[in-house]
Amino acid sequence: MQYKDQLILTGKINDVGNYTRQNVKNSFRRGLEAEFNYDVGKFLAVSGNVALSENKILNFKEYIDQYDADFNYTGQQKIIYKKTDIAFSPSIITAVGIEIRPLKMLSIKLTEKYVGKQYLDNTSSEEKSLKAFAYTNLSIHYTFKIFKTIETEAGVAVYNLFNEMYSSNGYTYGYLYDGMRVNENFYYPQAGTHTMLFAKFRF
Repeated sequence: MQYKDQLILTGKINDVGNYTRQNVKNSFRRGLEAEFNYDVGKFLAVSGNVALSENKILNFKEYIDQYDADFNYTGQQKIIYKKTDIAFSPSIITAVGIEIRPLKMLSIKLTEKYVGKQYLDNTSSEEKSLKAFAYTNLSIHYTFKIFKTIETEAGVAVYNLFNEMYSSNGYTYGYLYDGMRVNENFYYPQAGTHTMLFAKFRF
């Protein structure tokens, strides 16, 4: 997709905690997505998907506040970046799942998801990036009928099975202090291992 005046996140939040956005004149998102599902046999199935992409701004202008040694505001400096990465746009996202069906009404599924490195703003700065992360989910479904007319699906889902510590979001703020670049990064850590019980009824 080729964009004109795409509205993108800047990596900052405003005074009420909402993410700020701006338009960029020329940018693009290009890539390939693939998905597969395959029944190995009656009791086993595998599935997966992958998204590979390049997400770029051709000419990005950053305006950064400047302060002197006494922290007096002295204006802004403009920095131009050529073909820089769009914030919060990983170049790879992939997942793979294995489903075991030991009984006709019982399903056990293990899913692994991977998200590549992404940036907190539009400068492609390693200092302002989110590390790649991966986590595993486990779900168990059992389907049965109540009174021969109500189909019920009950189960348990365990998210982040191996208690991976990672952040999938955040924001950043930068400025120049006495000629030196200062970056302040803030990250939102995700939950460790957690469980959900669920039930569905179909009439």
